[in-house]
Amino acid sequence: MESDSRFTTTDAEQVQEYLSPLVGPFRVRPARGTGFQVAIMARALTQLGIFTVTADSIRVDIEPPLRFLGINLPLGKPFSANEGKQLLPFRNDVHLVSPDRPMALETNTACRVLAVCAPYQSMRDYAARLSGNGSALESEMTARLPVSAPRGLALGSSLARLWSELGRRDDGTGSELSVAELEDEVIANLALAATGAGETPRCGPDAQLPRRGLAQAEDYLCAHLRSPISRAELAARSGVSIRTLSRWFVRRHGVGPMAFLRARRLNAAYRELLGSEPNATTVTETATRYGFLHLGKFAMEYRRVFGESPSETLAH
Repeated sequence: MESDSRFTTTDAEQVQEYLSPLVGPFRVRPARGTGFQVAIMARALTQLGIFTVTADSIRVDIEPPLRFLGINLPLGKPFSANEGKQLLPFRNDVHLVSPDRPMALETNTACRVLAVCAPYQSMRDYAARLSGNGSALESEMTARLPVSAPRGLALGSSLARLWSELGRRDDGTGSELSVAELEDEVIANLALAATGAGETPRCGPDAQLPRRGLAQAEDYLCAHLRSPISRAELAARSGVSIRTLSRWFVRRHGVGPMAFLRARRLNAAYRELLGSEPNATTVTETATRYGFLHLGKFAMEYRRVFGESPSETLAH
């Protein structure tokens, strides 16, 4: 495979041959009917393979041992992936692919997925340097990394920035230095996520945070990104005062619940724009769906976080 390439086919065997340098042996087929169309944009970096897959329906199976540690991030539409023998829906959460667990990814409807593959041994060594535990990946990695968790947001945001910088590099406006640094950031966040996915910090005052109430508030916000939410409503659902709820969020996330919600809405808008065709939506429609009514401020905040304008993301 070339370092940067695009590929469209209706032949499952061609998809397998095309991606096998990144993921090793695997099987792909349509999840519905007998025919399908798949479009892939792939980039091989120094340490990571990163690509998007767009399909009208697809089923991917890989049997262990896998030679990579991976991420699958849905862009706009959900897919199902395995955890043990169960296929669980992934709409916003990051799907972490473990080398010792069978991977089955399936969708009966049109989807777009942003995927990353990292050589397993390299990631194992990196995780050992971070945690001092050489078996941290095997002992602690789970399939789902909630976007409500700090590590989920960090991993998703760094991956988005890397993909955007790769697009600018292709256009001749990006920086190889920035690509290298963002690649390292994704690797670090992936190693952190894989060795403690979804955990609640347990140091200092965070050890006293009520896990259930905070998790309920986080999950409720992430499940209602397109709905109006008030602090009073959120506090009532958590069973605490507005002040206590705000203190919980600041201790864990460094920001209050409304800033937490805004950050996740911004990331959801990014995924939706990246997963959409330019003729299927507009920046204005997407921003409005997630409560960003001042388009100028939305564009400024978007560029600050992702390094490009919303219209540039939609055009990728």
